[in-house]
Amino acid sequence: MSNVNILISKNNLDMYSYLDIQSDEMALVKAGHHVWQQSFETLDFVPQSLVEVPLMGWVAAGEPIDVCENDEVVSVPANMVKRNCYALRVRGNSMIDDNIQDGDLVVIEKRESAQNGETVVAMINYEQVTLKKLYIEADGIRLQPANPDMAPIYLRNEHVQILGIVTGVIRSTD
Repeated sequence: MSNVNILISKNNLDMYSYLDIQSDEMALVKAGHHVWQQSFETLDFVPQSLVEVPLMGWVAAGEPIDVCENDEVVSVPANMVKRNCYALRVRGNSMIDDNIQDGDLVVIEKRESAQNGETVVAMINYEQVTLKKLYIEADGIRLQPANPDMAPIYLRNEHVQILGIVTGVIRSTD
């Protein structure tokens, strides 16, 4: 998973793992927390500014679900927000190997195009949305889950509309 920030609670101990492949910047949601890194070191928290983005509803990480909208907002670390962003709650486990799990919040940069291998929110046949890795192939689009137990979705180009790319993942401590 590249270019994606992840905040994950560890045993409800007010510690988080934070992975950012293309940045050394550390960020957390609340002051007073410690950072848990892959090296298992505990570091003091560096306060990070938060921004509010609209929570637009749910996205399927499994079978595609119908489009729904919501009028809520959520606060997320500013470094996860690019331009024109929104958030979606994940439903399903098709992206678990990319550390995106059921109930997570994903921050999405609204875009109509994506590069091969990027994790996208895609609309299928103007009806359903799903969260998958995008691959452009000679005969169409492959929406690839990050779960070996799930099959990819193959579609013709005209049946897929890219709604945005994942720029951050936040796991609730609840």
